[in-house]
Amino acid sequence: MRLVATGEGRFVAGFLALLVLALALRLWDLTGRTMHYDEAIHLYYSWRLANLEGFVHSPWMHGPFQIELVAVFLGLLGDSDFVARLAYALFGTALVGLPFFLREHLGRYGALITGFMLAVSPSLLYFSRFGRNDIIMAVLTVSLFALLWQYTQNPRNRYLFLASAVLAVAFATKETAYIIAAMFGLLALLLAIPYSGLANSLSNLWNRRKVPGSTQPEWDLEGDGSGGPIDEARFSGGRPARLGSRLDIGRLNPAGGFLVLLITLTLPLWSAGVELAREVGVALAGILRWGGAREALENGFGLTLVGRDAASQGIVGAPVWEAPFVQLPLPEPWPWIAGALVLLVVVACVVAGWRRALTRAGRLGAIILPVAASYVAGFALLRPTGTAIDLLLVSLMAAICLCAFALLRIPWRQSFFLLFVPFVATLTYFALLLPMIELDSLLPSILPEGVEVASSGNGAPLNYLVAGGVILGMMVLAWGIGLWWKGGVWLACAVIFGTTWLVLYTTFFTNLAGAFSGAWQGMGYWIAQQEVARGNQPWYYYLVGLSVYEFLPLLFGLIAAVLFTMRRDRFGMALAFWAGVNLLAYTIASEKMPWLLVNITLPFIFLAGELLGELVERVQWRYTLESSRRLSSLMVLAIPAFLIVAGGYAALRLTEADNSLSYTAAILLLVIFLLAVTGAWLVRQSGAGNSPALATLGIAGTLAAATAWMAFQASYVHDDSRLEILVYAQGSHDLRQALAELDQQYFQNSDSELLAEPVRVDYDIWYPLQWYVRHNDQEGQLRFTCFRDEDGSGGCSSPLEGPAAAAFLVASHHRPSATGSMQGSDQLAPRRNLLWFPETYRRPGEDRQGEGALEEVMADLEFFREAATSREKWHQALKFVLKRDMESDWFKSEYYTYLSREAVDAQEAP
Repeated sequence: MRLVATGEGRFVAGFLALLVLALALRLWDLTGRTMHYDEAIHLYYSWRLANLEGFVHSPWMHGPFQIELVAVFLGLLGDSDFVARLAYALFGTALVGLPFFLREHLGRYGALITGFMLAVSPSLLYFSRFGRNDIIMAVLTVSLFALLWQYTQNPRNRYLFLASAVLAVAFATKETAYIIAAMFGLLALLLAIPYSGLANSLSNLWNRRKVPGSTQPEWDLEGDGSGGPIDEARFSGGRPARLGSRLDIGRLNPAGGFLVLLITLTLPLWSAGVELAREVGVALAGILRWGGAREALENGFGLTLVGRDAASQGIVGAPVWEAPFVQLPLPEPWPWIAGALVLLVVVACVVAGWRRALTRAGRLGAIILPVAASYVAGFALLRPTGTAIDLLLVSLMAAICLCAFALLRIPWRQSFFLLFVPFVATLTYFALLLPMIELDSLLPSILPEGVEVASSGNGAPLNYLVAGGVILGMMVLAWGIGLWWKGGVWLACAVIFGTTWLVLYTTFFTNLAGAFSGAWQGMGYWIAQQEVARGNQPWYYYLVGLSVYEFLPLLFGLIAAVLFTMRRDRFGMALAFWAGVNLLAYTIASEKMPWLLVNITLPFIFLAGELLGELVERVQWRYTLESSRRLSSLMVLAIPAFLIVAGGYAALRLTEADNSLSYTAAILLLVIFLLAVTGAWLVRQSGAGNSPALATLGIAGTLAAATAWMAFQASYVHDDSRLEILVYAQGSHDLRQALAELDQQYFQNSDSELLAEPVRVDYDIWYPLQWYVRHNDQEGQLRFTCFRDEDGSGGCSSPLEGPAAAAFLVASHHRPSATGSMQGSDQLAPRRNLLWFPETYRRPGEDRQGEGALEEVMADLEFFREAATSREKWHQALKFVLKRDMESDWFKSEYYTYLSREAVDAQEAP
């Protein structure tokens, strides 16, 4: 039993105080750190969108939501660095408030502690002040988990509607949504099996007979793991149970229902998974290279395939628009065969609707509605007037069909075969088999500006037809299952999800091609990137990050996962499942980056928060704070802090190169011994019941302080002197200093002759420079140029070529000579452009691209064994963890600044 707080008002006030703290931490000195490589890209394209220059979704930048969100902020509040990062800071603040909605399961103290850890977590704080979408995904992930759990405990449709919107925004934010959907889907399945008739139903479905003695399904509505019978009519709409000969998906318990929601809403977005059958390709361009496929299609099926060798560039993030092309419409006798099939489908839908109808009105609807749906599909493609009136009439006819369901009281489940199937079948028939679509005129209206493809007459690439067919098949399957499960409720969820997703991916219908690139390449592109393995980090990378930053969540999260599993605490086990599967998924994924620590840290924080909340509730505070025990109780809380600090410093001194036991280390060991003895005596004095909890809370408080200090140091030190694992391709402070000099010397004097030619900047330092010089570039004061190496490789032209300029910024590998000076210009010493952590945690001489998985793990374990027995390695690790002291310097990219001597002299003249 958790302690019930005496006042709801104090609890709410506590959360409001946490939100104020979190907001202050995220807004303070928000512009202090130089833009990151990826951050500058996201913010730059947001700025362009805010200036109405449009945006085209490309999966290498992930989903479009963050671009559109930041564009709104930039458009409304101005395009400063502060405003550019403001949306992320607000999402990071909102994340701190989310445990409030799980307070019944975390406990009130647990929810407050969880909120505090979310506020001061180093990885969460750092990336809340950072222009990447991971903090947005953190908010969406916790929201989806909360909605899943609330629905399993209290199945209300509003949770499904909210989950649909959250899921759509997640898939429009980042492709890690696939991991989240799969992980929570598996969690929902595990929650559904033991407490429902699902296992029995699956067994009956397999055996095709009713199992004698099958019982009524049970749901654990109380959340205590006990389960209990529930009124079946509440979930089945009064329909009798059918658990015998087949699985009745409409009778699934809430957890099983949430699983169906996740599957059906996202199933079309998994379509690119068919690429896995071809060893993971980016496009279906090579599909006809399979033995005999072309000949079978041309000779056996009569299709006309043209353009065997020609290809043209398509949209970034979509299958390549290339040969072979299928000429549309398809030749005889395909229109007749397909027409007969469509007619057969419509008749089958009429018969199915007639058989299910119980009233005359229902039978009338079963006859009229499939025909009406087919008519609407044909009318939409025929467009007899060729004006906006066609769209108005189609919308009106569609509305009449939908209203008929309400007026005739037809169950929404029947809309699948009364409306959806006839509509899709007719639409496909008209599009492929009748001369309704002219690609030459259609493509320019769909493709973004500046993107052109060769349609080869009226030919459609076969790989696009296959990809579109897979997506359409997935949609039909998803709609069928969804409507079977929950009828009109699922239909509302699908409308919420589909509309939200479509609006975001098409950037409010200004980029219609985004619907296809989002549906297909949102998954396909990142599957292909697994072979690239950007970062090439070791499998233990996230364990290093957690151990260096997240002291409190890691230690107490692991303890909590074990305890909750042993106690069969369902909520705690769900959190443990989330933490374990999440860590495993990101460990297996080949691309490992520091910002993904955000996703991994979250469940450990919730686990630790629930456990620490229980410890706070377990302490008898009135008894503990009595005057006779107050001092001893406070000492029990404080001694663990002294032990941890003294132990850490002693370990640092004892691992120094000098093998002798130093005087300082000996004193520290004596102090630790005396503290331990004193602590044992105080435990006895403060009461055996409270002491373990108090001592554990003392340890937690110490680790919380250390975690908060690491967060402060990582987030607010901007002079590039503190080496942090979180830093990866981070812009250097040198960059902004150099730009300030250029601004003072040149850009503010744009009317003078100094800028007769714009400042020329190497494209290889475009990141993150393009964000800072966006206005200068727009105004013609600066121009990015493609430079090449001195030996003639790696670029377009030499910095020595082309018109003279007042200043050049040239990447170090493009500078014109080893001596460093261009004629007529002064070379300034190299400055740092981007910074990377030196990665001293890696195994020396590793070749992870060429090593097998087992070979890699065994070599790493040997490396760990050697490091564990090395005094020097222990000392280096302790120095870094405690003081961020390293012998290695940043990995970095550098550039040179060349200033025209004439311009310098002009500036120095009185």
